[in-house]
Amino acid sequence: MVFDFYLSCAFAVVTLILIWWMRTRTTAQRLPTPPGPKGLPFIGNIHQLPLEGQELLFAKWGKEFGDIVFVKFFGTPALILNSYEAAEDLLIKRSALYSHRPPFIALKELIGWTSMLPLMQYDSQYRKMRAWFSAGVSNKTAVEGFKPLARRETYGYLAWILKDPDAWEALFAQYGAAMMLDVAYGYKVTSPDDELVKIASLAMNGTARSGDGFGLILDFLPILKHWPAWMPGSTLKSLTNATRTQVNQMRDLPFKWVLSNMEKGVTTSSFLQSLLEKYMQKGAIPEAEEFDIKSAAATVYGAGTDTMTVTLMTLMMAMVKFPEAYYKAQQELDRVVGHDRLPEFEDRDSLPYLNAFLLEVYRWHPPLLLALPHRILQDDVYRGYHIPAGTVVIPNVWNMSQDESKFLEPEKFRPERFLGPNPETEVDPKDFAFGFGRRVCPGKDFADSSSFLLAACIISTMDVARAKDDNGVEIDPPLEFYQGVTNRPKSFSCRITPRSQKSAELINQMHELTKRPRRGSRLPLPPGPAGLPFIGNIHQLPVENQEVVFSQWAKEYGDVVFARFFGVPVIILNSVGAAQDLLVKRSGNYSDRPAFVAMRELVGWDTMLPLLTYVDQRFKKIRTWFKEILSSKVASNRLKPLQRRETYTLLNLLLTRPEEYTSHLVRFGGSVLLDVAYAYKVVTDDDPLLQAGEAAMHGTALAGSGFGLILDFFPTLKHWPMWLPGSGFKRTAKATGVLVDRLKNVPYNKVVSDMAKGKASSCFLVDLLETHLQRGPISDSDVQDIKTAAATVYGAGTDAMSVFLINFILAMVKHPDVLRRAQDEIDRVVGHERLPDFDDRASLPYLDGVLRETFRWHPTFLLGLPHRSMQDDEYMGYRIPGGAIVLANIWHMSQNKAEFPNPHEFRPERYIGPDPESKADPREFAFGFGRRGCPGKSFADSSVFLLVANIVATMNLAKAKDENGVEIDPPFEFEQGVTR
Repeated sequence: MVFDFYLSCAFAVVTLILIWWMRTRTTAQRLPTPPGPKGLPFIGNIHQLPLEGQELLFAKWGKEFGDIVFVKFFGTPALILNSYEAAEDLLIKRSALYSHRPPFIALKELIGWTSMLPLMQYDSQYRKMRAWFSAGVSNKTAVEGFKPLARRETYGYLAWILKDPDAWEALFAQYGAAMMLDVAYGYKVTSPDDELVKIASLAMNGTARSGDGFGLILDFLPILKHWPAWMPGSTLKSLTNATRTQVNQMRDLPFKWVLSNMEKGVTTSSFLQSLLEKYMQKGAIPEAEEFDIKSAAATVYGAGTDTMTVTLMTLMMAMVKFPEAYYKAQQELDRVVGHDRLPEFEDRDSLPYLNAFLLEVYRWHPPLLLALPHRILQDDVYRGYHIPAGTVVIPNVWNMSQDESKFLEPEKFRPERFLGPNPETEVDPKDFAFGFGRRVCPGKDFADSSSFLLAACIISTMDVARAKDDNGVEIDPPLEFYQGVTNRPKSFSCRITPRSQKSAELINQMHELTKRPRRGSRLPLPPGPAGLPFIGNIHQLPVENQEVVFSQWAKEYGDVVFARFFGVPVIILNSVGAAQDLLVKRSGNYSDRPAFVAMRELVGWDTMLPLLTYVDQRFKKIRTWFKEILSSKVASNRLKPLQRRETYTLLNLLLTRPEEYTSHLVRFGGSVLLDVAYAYKVVTDDDPLLQAGEAAMHGTALAGSGFGLILDFFPTLKHWPMWLPGSGFKRTAKATGVLVDRLKNVPYNKVVSDMAKGKASSCFLVDLLETHLQRGPISDSDVQDIKTAAATVYGAGTDAMSVFLINFILAMVKHPDVLRRAQDEIDRVVGHERLPDFDDRASLPYLDGVLRETFRWHPTFLLGLPHRSMQDDEYMGYRIPGGAIVLANIWHMSQNKAEFPNPHEFRPERYIGPDPESKADPREFAFGFGRRGCPGKSFADSSVFLLVANIVATMNLAKAKDENGVEIDPPFEFEQGVTR
């Protein structure tokens, strides 16, 4: 009986425990795990895992069990992701859960990569180091800053293979090492036998071999790390011991080199030096922090070099194995770039096939067949399956790249799959080739842009073909790859020859030009006039007609002139080519603005789009507003009825009061843009809002020129007391500020009132307000930005449009033969039964030439709004200092005899014909450059076309006559300001 009693009690206790356990299990734990192959007790599925080619086994399991496969390795749960969708769902969309890593025992504990960013756990130390990488390697400014380095190493690679084409593979390793050693340490590689390159190569090869195969198993059975080195099967231990020594050398030697240089006062700007300077400002660097800094720099070099070299090797194999694709890319480069220069980063958008070729390289054989494993630290549910805490998540990149549902005929190399308005795949291979979510490679953009430039330059200048055997038969290189952390092709032979003698000369020329050090201050500044201490060249700058002085300097010093104004470096660009090269092709570095103290601080245009600095977060936000509401194709079509209405209104005014044509033209620009901005209808030329806007912009132009311009070079003058002589600029700015404030608020308040009454019509401001109100109440800062944006549409656009139209009338009056030819063309094309319309433009080449010549003859802006370089750059062998103000001398560009023969003549025919005399389009400099180009360019151009076409079709323009009937030739007199 006693025994039965105790047995009953034990049974009851066990039952209660089971009930408690069942009730405390989470919903996730009650769900099944994803399907997968059956395993054995204790070892799970480890016996099925080959030391090489695991991705193939995982792909095989994917076909049998689906795109998510669950297995166990020595009791550790593992989830294999065989599709991009699954990787995106978990590793990107749920990256907060899936951003951890397994322990990486072989790489971290045995080798010593304890602070290598890709291997670290997702913790505060990781986030600290990730911020270092973001600031030093992966942000847009950093990537732009590395472009001179990429050019130098690209040209160096090309020059080396001209001398020794059979060494192309070794030179790829040198190229990658040279790039990353410079980025990480500012260290210049000059020989393939460089000692640092050798040490790092050994260290990274050992790391790759240690992290694969048996090394991977350690993460599932960590006790094996204690396996004695003297016992059989200890090859891994021997390998990791040797690699640890090499890794320590790789981490310490360049670190000491940089530290020594810093102590000597030798500056070599680099990732490491920037970090050290930052921490040294706070005092001595703690030992733990120093180790992290060492490891971060070594990671930049080591991990970046390996991945880049693997990508380039795969790229070369694709060129050799698929000559048809290679030739297509070559033909595209010939069309776009030609044979007189080497390809540039800025050509990329014009090379869709080459871009597709690179994408196909990433897909065809990704640098990593299995992305570095992730790990989840808490239970999760996905597609009705339980993902246990502690699960190691392995993305099978190889299977993603061969997914037939995403890439038809994945075994074929077909760049065309990414081309066209409706490409056959929407998946970008870069989205899985460089990692996922918060663990994506921080050097992704730098590696991709560098690979693009090297690929473009090789294909443009070299013929790459298969090697031949002794009998002259081509050798098709086998698809063989080394197994390791990265997927590197095995060595193969090929033939590389320059396409022409000109190609070889161009390579050597660019190599000589760029092989000098880019960093530091050893390159000379561009030539320019001598200045005085402190004030520099400011005493040579007149209050008006600065463009004339700059043109004189251009004749003496060239297209690129250097000056200093109160210590601020200034670069003056006097040719379209120089402006295109820097402000357009390198717009990432040259899209900033100076402070515009007069116009922003004193007048009140603090968030006016053309004046905002590029790094101001509001710039991109406001630019997007303009693009969506003003610059898009939909907006263009929506605004055409308004453009027609205002054009016909102006024609009627010219018929009734032709003597007031200047007021009518000003009214046209104002009425069009007041309607666009506020849906406000102008009825008379003396409309109060029209006059207020004209007065505000006239004052802004005066404040921004002359003495106001000097404020950007000597900002302390903004505090000049109003009662002292010379303070006229402050009085102008103060009075203009009142007008600008009225311009921002009066039409804004009316629109808001109309919206409240349900009477508001669609316009820029209404569309913006409605978009914001859908998200909730509008913040005060957004209200101010919206007010200023709407006022900018009206104010900035009105002034530029009115100036152009008045210049056009002046040109037609002074050149009646041009007017007659334009009228004859319109008579032939349009006739006399209707008025010209937008669709007629393509059939009116002479009239289009008239418009271009008007933009050139007397540009609206004589000096484009100043740009500012964000960091040091090199151009034409000269150093462009970071922080330099960059002025585009549009007047000199428009009068350039090389671009526009006989520039003093008004000749529209210079743009006409299959081989026109002037290939440059003046609109390329009339509307600003690069990322700071006018967002209303298309709207303004189409508006003035329609008006000009209708004036030419319906009106005769002639010189006025004096009391004696003698024609009066209008003088060339212009008001000075921001516009002319």
